[in-house]
Amino acid sequence: MHNSNGIFSHDHSNSNSTEGSLDKMSMNVAQLASLTLFYETTSTIPQRSFPVSLLSHHLGNSIALTEVMYEGAKRGAMVYLDTLWFDECELGLLINSVTNGTKWNSQSTFADIINAILLTPIAASAGFHYAEANFSVDTPLNLNDIRQTAHHFVQNSSPDDILAILRSLKGSNSVLPEANKHFFESDFEEEILDKGWNIYDVFLQCANQNTICKELTQSFPISNRVGYNAFTDTYEESKDLQLAIMQTFLSILAEKTDTSLIYSQSEEVAKGISREALNILASGGALSAAGQIGISRLEKRLNNNGEPIIPSTSRAITALSTFMGLLTGVNLNGKR
Repeated sequence: MHNSNGIFSHDHSNSNSTEGSLDKMSMNVAQLASLTLFYETTSTIPQRSFPVSLLSHHLGNSIALTEVMYEGAKRGAMVYLDTLWFDECELGLLINSVTNGTKWNSQSTFADIINAILLTPIAASAGFHYAEANFSVDTPLNLNDIRQTAHHFVQNSSPDDILAILRSLKGSNSVLPEANKHFFESDFEEEILDKGWNIYDVFLQCANQNTICKELTQSFPISNRVGYNAFTDTYEESKDLQLAIMQTFLSILAEKTDTSLIYSQSEEVAKGISREALNILASGGALSAAGQIGISRLEKRLNNNGEPIIPSTSRAITALSTFMGLLTGVNLNGKR
């Protein structure tokens, strides 16, 4: 393995990998991502009550994202097989590809972009570890392995990767703290190239103010500690994927003030919505009648008389937590 620390050293001299098994594995990861994004879009608020046209837009973008998940998983496996280096995977360029050409809905939103930013390293990590398991897609992956290797992909990305991601994000009013708006200036691009900064180096600069940046640079702490446990525990109890995703969404929303709401609305609005989510959980959450009443109230608030307020950060971490759950063995039969 191309890694001076030997963290990912291995021996696959007896590997039975073929182009067919690589394709099958990558398709499996893409299908799990597609399932994740479909249920996240149709289960969390306010998306689940969107007009059909807007819901179709989000689902269309989700389909485009699954193409990226397929390619990300394939490249992750190729790193394990020593046919690519970590920094040759071009994950940032993959993420950027969903905002270009006919693959991406022209009305793409910040929420869809950050889904791509968070899920692509996980897809690459899954490909790496499925290859390690001789492409046995029925083998549940280990959560800590997924997180560690995804983090390694982020740390070993290239300057071209972060430049591509910044191009995708440019123009959004919900991306980064005001202090980091210089990220989109040409002088900063020159600084990235001069200093050899990558995804990790740039996003680390705003990790304390931005939850997405913190997830990427600190081995996915909220999705691991809050989201994953909420998803797996609720699904095992309810055997209902939609309820599990809603409970995960509420848990993340209650745990951390939503970054995107701070920037798109205000800190006061964001904190108020977090408090409301916490109160819903205290009344039993998605699994109780009282919790469902609270969810209906929150849904009405987020629908905002036809001008939806979307907690994009919490939505993306919900998708990330769900994806991790499915990769580690949660399935539609409720078994792990």
